[in-house]
Amino acid sequence: MPTEINARMQRNIFQKHPNNRYMLIYNKRIDNKLYVYIHIPKNSGKFIRNQIFKDKKNKVVISLWGVDSIHNIDLAHTPYIKSMQFLENTKCINKHCNFIANMKRKWLFCCNSCINGTHGPFCGKLNPSKIDFTNCIYYSFSRNPYDRIISAFFYIKEEEKKVATIAEFREFCKRTLPTFVFDFSYNANYIHYYPQYMFLCDENFQISNVKVEKLESSLKPTKYDLKKYFDNECISIINTIYEKDFILLNYDRIDPF
Repeated sequence: MPTEINARMQRNIFQKHPNNRYMLIYNKRIDNKLYVYIHIPKNSGKFIRNQIFKDKKNKVVISLWGVDSIHNIDLAHTPYIKSMQFLENTKCINKHCNFIANMKRKWLFCCNSCINGTHGPFCGKLNPSKIDFTNCIYYSFSRNPYDRIISAFFYIKEEEKKVATIAEFREFCKRTLPTFVFDFSYNANYIHYYPQYMFLCDENFQISNVKVEKLESSLKPTKYDLKKYFDNECISIINTIYEKDFILLNYDRIDPF
């Protein structure tokens, strides 16, 4: 059975980390521009979001979290190509909030007051219907595909409260990973394994409207001993499945050992 994170697990994660698990749209007071942080799974999103929240120059406008049951999309990892769809077609679950739109979704929040379960003054002052989302500045961070797939596998196993081995990781790469269909449905059941470029590209598979910085250039993500985790077959599979990540995001592929 494919390794996946289901809706119940998503809710458990949110309860453990209430301020760390959503796509963020925020306003920078220093330039009064609207920024959209696209969170690619396992690319230090928790740390980056914490930094956004802590910066007093930022005002969070919208936070998306949870699984959209209609489309089975993990809103925390809303890709660029889907972002306007959810910004324009959502309604806050708090009836007192001024988030004006035309659709109501469970587990969708538009402000800190709603996220924290309270309906304070901040919620009443928010009115995204008056915000121009067409001129948002989109940005994200990429990560070495080899390190990212290792991180994703063991993260999910940890959330499932299972102790995984390297042998199980290799078996996953060979037997399960190739069965996943990575298309524009953005299946929430295995969103953590989606190629990174698919969170950033437009309908023509081009990365043109999202500024992308390598995580390795600004932070220090975990680096793994690749020879310890991969054998030759695994390397060949990763090189094939994530070929466009290597090319479009400028990471070097390694040859089988």
